[in-house]
Amino acid sequence: MGTHQLKFSDFKPKLNLGLYRNWQKRFQRHLGWMKVRVSGIEKISENAPGILAPNHINWKDIPLLGGLIQRPVSFAAARQFFDEELCHKFLDQYLARGICNATIKNGIHRFNDFLSKFLVERVTRMGSIPAKVEFNKFSLVDSAKSILQQNKLMCVFPEGTLGTPDKLRRFKLGIAKILYDYYIEFHKSIPTFPIGITGTDKFYHPGMQLGFYVGKPIFIDEFIESSERETLINFVNELRNRVQKLVKIDE
Repeated sequence: MGTHQLKFSDFKPKLNLGLYRNWQKRFQRHLGWMKVRVSGIEKISENAPGILAPNHINWKDIPLLGGLIQRPVSFAAARQFFDEELCHKFLDQYLARGICNATIKNGIHRFNDFLSKFLVERVTRMGSIPAKVEFNKFSLVDSAKSILQQNKLMCVFPEGTLGTPDKLRRFKLGIAKILYDYYIEFHKSIPTFPIGITGTDKFYHPGMQLGFYVGKPIFIDEFIESSERETLINFVNELRNRVQKLVKIDE
């Protein structure tokens, strides 16, 4: 197996625009085969920095949202998709789950040699950033500030992991921390767009019904309190309320 091991402390986002556009066009074609309802996408500026904050119910959220948004988007992704060894272990656990036959499991393991190398190469060339690094809890914040300073878009799933269609998980403070630090350092408030995604949890087939609903942007400077933590908590609570309304979940 290859040993592409990422030094997370040295990580810098990299975007191969040609590769990204090819990937984007592929999923734009997929969207053309489906019944897609979209609202509010015009709120996202064509040339200003911003953070997309959708609910997360399936891996399909990433390519389909990337196909829908015309601008390149840097997605925050799990750290195993930036390191072949970690990716291979994850794929072994995910794809071989529940399989007892040793021959089949060995075949999956060999296939994952190729798949882990392919995924890591693609993810690291698509402008993505690791969402979490164990020994550097500010890695996401630092990478995000670099992206936003270049007037680019990034997407962070505030639940931090896959949720379910009928219940939002608790929102983590990562997005609020990015915005707060950026505001304190550069005296500029960056818009965050709450996004509700529906339908991607269903079995993938032409004609499936999908929804992508972009809400009114929310700004960190509207929630500044004397305590940083109170500011972050108030912001993510309001962000969660807005996403909840977009996906029409009653709790």
